[in-house]
Amino acid sequence: MTLIYQSDTYLVGRDPKSFIIRDFNGDSYLDLAVTNYDDHTFSILFGEKNGTFQTQQVYPTGNETYPWGITSADFNNDTFLDLGNFTFGIIHCIFTQDFLIIYLSAITLSTTNQIAFFFGIASNGTFSSMPRILVTCENIDHKVRLIEVNDLNNDGFIDLLVGCTYPGTISALYNLLNQGDGWYNRSTIPYYFGDHGDIDSFVFGDFNNDGKQNDFSLCGLENEVDIFYDSKYSIVDNNILPWESHKIRIYGIPQSIIQGRFNDDEFDDLALIAPESNTLHILLNYGNETFLRQIYHIDNYPVSITQINFNNDSIDDLAILTCNQTINIYLGTKLGIFFQENIISFQLQFNHTGACFQSLKAADLNQDGKDDLLFIDPNAQTIGVLLNINCNNHF
Repeated sequence: MTLIYQSDTYLVGRDPKSFIIRDFNGDSYLDLAVTNYDDHTFSILFGEKNGTFQTQQVYPTGNETYPWGITSADFNNDTFLDLGNFTFGIIHCIFTQDFLIIYLSAITLSTTNQIAFFFGIASNGTFSSMPRILVTCENIDHKVRLIEVNDLNNDGFIDLLVGCTYPGTISALYNLLNQGDGWYNRSTIPYYFGDHGDIDSFVFGDFNNDGKQNDFSLCGLENEVDIFYDSKYSIVDNNILPWESHKIRIYGIPQSIIQGRFNDDEFDDLALIAPESNTLHILLNYGNETFLRQIYHIDNYPVSITQINFNNDSIDDLAILTCNQTINIYLGTKLGIFFQENIISFQLQFNHTGACFQSLKAADLNQDGKDDLLFIDPNAQTIGVLLNINCNNHF
């Protein structure tokens, strides 16, 4: 296997911050939704069968809103046939023979303490220009950047978890519980992290091996990773209590945490990078709320990490983007150890002097059964694509 740079790059807006990969128009091809911070917009790019994308369609999020985070979820409960009942979300409907699937996405407006939700208005994946707005953080001075979706209280409805920060001081997590009719109730008792800095990233998974994907882990709080188990919190008046966490010390300030299965057991593991210390951290899950910690040195300031199955075996691999515009593929092993001889490097650009590429993600764009890679080039304001091909392919 090898990676080739797709000749096309895809223009988005100014200062793109994050993107998600979904099928928004129901044609079975993966599409992109990108937040454009300085344009106060988000872009939709519809995918093609060969892994390319159409020219962006741009939607405003409002003056001086500075959109940052974006997330998405599936609702497949066909009691929600009336779209007027869904007051929140970028909602797109696909009707199949016996059920309705509704895609919900939400965009954080980082400087206005809000989340914007847009309605899908046609089967071709277009969206309304008037968002519904939800205020998220309790303190108006807090900024909301991070957002993820999951069924936090096991009632069958998709909930939201939002990270609010006041740069350099207090960070807080708020849960927004779906009431079953599309309305969300915000927690009145957030979990505060004191003066430990900003929450940089969080991820859901099954970290206590109870078969439910509603534990979560977060990083960015000085030199530690926090893991919250669903068995140790309860829902009281729309609040998650008591928010007891398992803390793991990390060498350096962690960033960009992901989950995967990096050995041959059945437990969800964690991987994260610490740019300032040039390190990769692997937390192998023993299944009993304990983890084996590993640390690897990485050259050239890692900025983003994603799980990828590069060689199509049964073990998850890692792709790490560094600030010298290199992608390093770490091939996983049954032991959960990433050996030096199993690291493959791909140089994206030479003599690059601008801002680091960012937001590395993996997906099978051209439906050939192999994971491809996408990333943001903030200088060119584009999305770049690398296709995963067999080494004997010719172009």
